[in-house]
Amino acid sequence: MRYEVATLGFNSYHWQLGGVIIVELFQQSFTTGYQKYIINNGFGTGINSGQTKISLVESGGQEQHATVTLGTAYNLATTYGGYINKALPIYIDIRNYATYRVKITYQQERVDNLDYINQIKINTAPIPTAIDDFSVPFLSDNPLTSTSNLMVTGEGTHYISKGNVGIGTINPTSKLQVLGGDIAVSGNLLVSTGNATGGGIKLADDGDIVDLNDGWATHRFSSGIRITNANGGGNPVIQLANNNNIPSYFNTGNVGIGTITPTEKLTVNGKIKAREIRIDAQDMPDYVFEDNYDKLSLSEIEQYVKVNKHLPEVPSANAFERDGMAVGEMNKLLLKKIEELTLHLIEKDKTLSIQQKDIIILKQNAEIQQQMLLAVKKQVKQLLSTPRKRKL
Repeated sequence: MRYEVATLGFNSYHWQLGGVIIVELFQQSFTTGYQKYIINNGFGTGINSGQTKISLVESGGQEQHATVTLGTAYNLATTYGGYINKALPIYIDIRNYATYRVKITYQQERVDNLDYINQIKINTAPIPTAIDDFSVPFLSDNPLTSTSNLMVTGEGTHYISKGNVGIGTINPTSKLQVLGGDIAVSGNLLVSTGNATGGGIKLADDGDIVDLNDGWATHRFSSGIRITNANGGGNPVIQLANNNNIPSYFNTGNVGIGTITPTEKLTVNGKIKAREIRIDAQDMPDYVFEDNYDKLSLSEIEQYVKVNKHLPEVPSANAFERDGMAVGEMNKLLLKKIEELTLHLIEKDKTLSIQQKDIIILKQNAEIQQQMLLAVKKQVKQLLSTPRKRKL
């Protein structure tokens, strides 16, 4: 229900006498409850500028079922300084089943018929008006200030539900802003725990450093983030950049993917997929093509393979499984074997060429001999076919 407990007379254009109005609510039924409201209607808050302000400055007891609200100001029949005077209703809204006693403290002139400024009419028997159910504020909206120590004690949860908190500043722009000092945390610092949208620690551009432990620090610069070790000269140990012109790198130790015990600069326990891998190699085996290079013959290779079941200089299958092999070394070894195979092919090609020439000569000689044989057969045939003369 809504009750108009008082009406305030004022002029919204001129300074005038008066002061704050204090409204206290005391619950009398089924539970305890206390609220204290201050109504400001003066310069900057409804007079000359601004709006009349109502603030909950104190709240106590177990439950609150009422609140103080302001109605809409309406015109009176009088004027002050050429401007119309106004009346402002002050309401008490009470939820069902609650009963309240109201105390109003004021400095205005109390009247029965409101018609001028700096007057207040108190309704000791207001007529209720039905309204919809509502929620009751229980948190004070009055600024909490102190020139000495500010202390909050007691059991339960302490929190600030709205606005920003500043330490070392009166104009905080974040939920918590600290200027001119450090923040010390003896336990864990949790960021956005349980938040599906994620969260994190954001460092300002260039120069802001967070000390992680024993000289280690993260440092955000304009193109990414660095992790440095101040004890190691301050050079970045890890740099992650979001600019194609600035490299990302690890400049010390080994990096493991899929393993916590990397034994090389990059150890991957799994597959690697890439469009291209470039390996800088030295001592490539072009010496195989030198005239003084002594390679094994094919017969020697055959004997070695029969005994060892793998090519000379190439590790065995067991050695591969046990020790692995550097890709660069393997490529050099395979290239060496290809070059040696090429030399063997060249030699075989020369041998085949000589043999091919010999075969051609043999075929030519065979053809000549065949022709000569045919000529001899023809002559023999002719001789045999010629009749012989008998001697007398």
